[in-house]
Amino acid sequence: MKYYAHSLQEKPKQEWQLLETHLMNVANMAGCFADSFQAKKWGQCAGLLHDSGKATSAFQRRLEGSTERVDHSTFGAILAKETGGNLGLLLSYAIAGHHGGIPDGGEQETQLHFRLKHKKPQDTENLDVLNPCLDGKLAFPFKISRETGGFSLSFFTRMIFSCLVDADFLDTEKFCSPEVARERVCSQERKDLLELQRNMTVYMNDILAGAQPTYVNELRKIILEQCKEKAKLPPQFFSLTVPTGGGKTLSSMNFALDHAAEHGMNRIIYAIPFTSIIEQNAGVFQNIFGQDSVLEHHCNYKESEEPEEATYNRRRGLATENWDSPIIVTTNVQFFESFFSNKSSRCRKLHNIARSVIVLDEAQAVPTDYLEPCLAALRELVDHYGCTIVLCTATQPAFDDTSSLCAALPKLKEIINDPNLIFSKLKRTNVSFIGKKTDEEIAGLVNNEDQALCIAATKAQARAIFDLLSKDDAGVFHLSTNMYPQHRKRVLKKIKERLKENQ
Repeated sequence: MKYYAHSLQEKPKQEWQLLETHLMNVANMAGCFADSFQAKKWGQCAGLLHDSGKATSAFQRRLEGSTERVDHSTFGAILAKETGGNLGLLLSYAIAGHHGGIPDGGEQETQLHFRLKHKKPQDTENLDVLNPCLDGKLAFPFKISRETGGFSLSFFTRMIFSCLVDADFLDTEKFCSPEVARERVCSQERKDLLELQRNMTVYMNDILAGAQPTYVNELRKIILEQCKEKAKLPPQFFSLTVPTGGGKTLSSMNFALDHAAEHGMNRIIYAIPFTSIIEQNAGVFQNIFGQDSVLEHHCNYKESEEPEEATYNRRRGLATENWDSPIIVTTNVQFFESFFSNKSSRCRKLHNIARSVIVLDEAQAVPTDYLEPCLAALRELVDHYGCTIVLCTATQPAFDDTSSLCAALPKLKEIINDPNLIFSKLKRTNVSFIGKKTDEEIAGLVNNEDQALCIAATKAQARAIFDLLSKDDAGVFHLSTNMYPQHRKRVLKKIKERLKENQ
C-alpha cells in the first residue's frame, strides 16, 4: 500500500506527496539544521519519525476526506522512546509536539507519558525508511554538567524541536503552497556575511574619510579600532562598555561582522529593549546592507503601504517565522521568550540562533525578575551552540557576580582596553542637585532656556509640566509611551529637524 503525507485539493492521488518522500525531505533538512550544534543524527531521526504515524489506513482515509480524528504524532514518539531509551525520550517530546506544541511530561491524558503508554495506533506500519534511526545509537553532542544538566536537556530538546518544526513547515509549504515557498529569499540570493562585512568596510571608510578631526571623532576611531582588533578572539562572552556618543552601534556591528567572518558563524542578532531604538538602528543597518539583509522583528513594526514594497513585505513576513536572515534586529522580549515557549510558532526560529553573534544592546535593561533564566539561556548558547554574546552598554550590569547570581556568567572579556579613560574623555555633562522644585518652578526653568529636555518621574507629571510651558512657538513637545509608535516617531522626527537647524 502507498502511504501519503499530504493531499492536494482536486488533484489525483498520483500527484499527492508520498509519506516516504516527506519523511526523507524533513529528515535531511532537520539534520542539516541540527548539524550547526553537532546533533545531525538527532535532527534526522526527528524528521524520519515525526509523521510515521501517518502510515495507517485511518490517516489515509482522512486525506481522502474522512472527518475522523487521527493522532499521527504519538507513534513516532513511541518509537523514539522504545529505540533510544532516555535519550530517545527527548526526541519523543519534539515529535509528539510538532503540531500542538511540546507537551508536559506527566501522566494525565494530554501529557507525554500518558500518550506513550496509551495512544499507540494498532495498524501503523514500520516503514523501511525509518530503519536508520531505529538502531538506538544516539549520542549526546556535549557533556552535561551536574549543576545545569536539567536545564541543558530542556534547552537541547527545544533546539531539536525547532529543527523539526521548521523543516516540517518548509517541506509542507514547498509541496502544498509552492507559490509561497518561492517568495522566500533563498540562500543563493541572499548576501553572505563576508559580503556584508565588505559593505560595512566601505561604509565606515566613507564615514572616516568625511569625519571632521574633532576630539570626539578621534575617540570614536579608537573605539572602532579596538572592536576590530578584539574580533579575532575566540567566541565567548564580551562586554562593550562605551558611553553615549561613542559610536557603539556601528562599532558593535563592526565587531560582530568581523568576529562572525573570522570564525565562520552564521548570522548577527541585535537585541534591543526599546522599540524606538530598534526602529532607528534597523534603519541605519538597512541603509548599509540593504533591506533584504536586515530583518526588523518586533510588535510595533508597520509595513509600508507603498505598492512597490509589497514583495518585501511578504518576504519579511516569511523571514520572521524562522529568522532565516543574515542580520536580525529584534526586542529582548522576542529573543528571550522563545527559549521558554513550547509553541512551534515561537520555537521555530531557535535553531537559527546557533552559531550567531548576539549583541545585547542596553544589556542592563534585561528584567531583573527574569534575570536567572535569561542568563542561563545565554550560557547555554555560548557553551554548547557556538554563539558569542556581546553585552553592549554604557552601564554594565554585574552579570558575572557569582556571589549573588546562581546563573552568573563567566568573566566577561572587555573589548575596550580602558573604558574609564574613554568615559573621562567623553564626559560632556555635569550633574548637580538644585533642590526641591514644584512643577511650576520646573516649567519656569525650561521656559528660560533656548533648548532644554525635562524628564519627569511619571507620565502624569510630564503632562502637567508640559501644560505649564509657554507655547509661543512650535518648539515645545511632549513625549510619552502612552503615544502610538507612529505618533511618537513623527514627534521625534520634528525634534531632530529643529535640533539640526539649531532652533
